[in-house]
Amino acid sequence: MDGASSSFNLQSAIMRLRADVRAFAAGPSRATPPARLGDFALHELIGRGAMGDVYAATDLVRERSCALKVVSALTGVQEERFRREATLASRLNHEGIARVYASGQANGFAFIASEFVDGVPLSKIVEHAGDVDAELPGDAWFDRCFDAIAVGHRGHRAPLPSSVALHIGRQIARALAHAHAREVVHRDIKPANVMVSDHGVVTLVDFGIARDLARWSPRLTAHGIFVGTTDYAAPEQLAGSHDAIGPWTDVFSWGVTMFELLTRQLPWPPMDHARETATRVTDSLKELNPLVPLRLDAIVMRALALPPEQRFRDAGHLSQALNRGASRRITASQRQLPPTMHKVASVAAGIAITGGVILGLLLVLFLAMFVASN
Repeated sequence: MDGASSSFNLQSAIMRLRADVRAFAAGPSRATPPARLGDFALHELIGRGAMGDVYAATDLVRERSCALKVVSALTGVQEERFRREATLASRLNHEGIARVYASGQANGFAFIASEFVDGVPLSKIVEHAGDVDAELPGDAWFDRCFDAIAVGHRGHRAPLPSSVALHIGRQIARALAHAHAREVVHRDIKPANVMVSDHGVVTLVDFGIARDLARWSPRLTAHGIFVGTTDYAAPEQLAGSHDAIGPWTDVFSWGVTMFELLTRQLPWPPMDHARETATRVTDSLKELNPLVPLRLDAIVMRALALPPEQRFRDAGHLSQALNRGASRRITASQRQLPPTMHKVASVAAGIAITGGVILGLLLVLFLAMFVASN
């Protein structure tokens, strides 16, 4: 195929993306919903997404807290996409995915009520990782990080400890594996869409641009139109090549997220140099963070392979790879002694063995003399 006409022409993809961003920025301002929508009482605004605003709310009938995503003035395609978000999310039943309770329309607004996740976006954890002692064990590390977030102080930039990053990455992969097994692709995995509790429990949120592999409609996203977040999007997603999007696309975004957790930077240059991304990512995480275990490095770099066929084909296979050896290798690497200490340990072991042999021989000799004297 001619490179100029290839669907993976990232330069033209960036031009289309900029046009989409300008069109979105020129769109109408969002209307403020009333204090009550149907059975839900709205409280404070807690988040803003591409399609709507999210409010902390109370389900007055069931008397429970929830998060209410609210949108207004929907076009036909937007209304269908919003309905699809509610339908797809309601198909998923996993502890690592925010549950959808209900959806509907009232007072000219459409809404989706979902589980209220008590925590902060992973992006906040990344911002404050430098405020926490990397040697703290998991629960204590998260406790200290939440204290730093509450105070608002930001120390030096630092990556998350490998054990903490793995703990988070495994949970994201398990939640994605559940979605992929049900033919749902999230398409927007990034730290802002991962909620983390003060005990390190992870929950995926915002399936607003998720794709149903079983019932995808080109009406919702035309070919060549980018949907997602540029910094975390796979090459096929950046190019708007929707026929090439699948579970491996989420795997790539997982890889970008993990790379950021472990290095505090993205694995490629800014978007103005996006063409470079078509030929290389970085060679290794360990170039930027020598403390990353080899096994975890290999898993993340495979997830970041630019050709989709070189990645894990879905999050289920990714989870299996993480469970096969990353934890064992990380534990071993964290306890690994410096080379000089290895030498000392070897010498000490040799002395201990030699001493044991000599002591055994002396004991045998003593017993032999004792028997002879009697």
